Amino acid sequence: MKENSIPDWDEFGVLPAYDIVEGPASVKRSPYVVSLIDVVRRFAISPERIKILDEFLKFRKRLTDKGLVNGFQWVNGSFIEDVERLRQRPPKDLDVVTFLELPDAESQQTFDKYYQEVVGSDRIIDARIVPLPPTITLDIITEFLYWSGMWSHCRDSKRWKGFLQIGLNPKEDIDARLDIELIKKGEVKL
Repeated sequence: MKENSIPDWDEFGVLPAYDIVEGPASVKRSPYVVSLIDVVRRFAISPERIKILDEFLKFRKRLTDKGLVNGFQWVNGSFIEDVERLRQRPPKDLDVVTFLELPDAESQQTFDKYYQEVVGSDRIIDARIVPLPPTITLDIITEFLYWSGMWSHCRDSKRWKGFLQIGLNPKEDIDARLDIELIKKGEVKL
């Protein structure tokens, strides 16, 4: 899937559900397929956001450490909204659903044994993991549709909004970690 750039927030402070210029039939739509580096460079704009991104990278590292590297993540929540302007506060967490293929030697039963260890309990990263079976079932399709429908609208209205899709790529995590550290040190200004 071709990567897109992250669109600007619309007048309501959310990512638009689709490309405003091309309209609702555009293929440029949510979830926007973007790189982790794009996410870091776009959203590492405050100490609170940098802390959330730092925890997100730790979560991704736990996935990598377990060999869970084939899949993608959908990212949403106040973190990708302009909450500083909308609600006069920083984002509190990042919502993420990870859709992944289990390694060949892995089964749902062995995965279930360490699921909580990988997901963590810090609540800064509100994580869910959806393993992708060798054949996609109706249950998986239902899960995709649930999250897509859940995240396509703002909670307080019927307004549409977009969300992001980030591939699992350990090399990209290393580059994003370097960016975060340089941003923390003030060596890179965004």
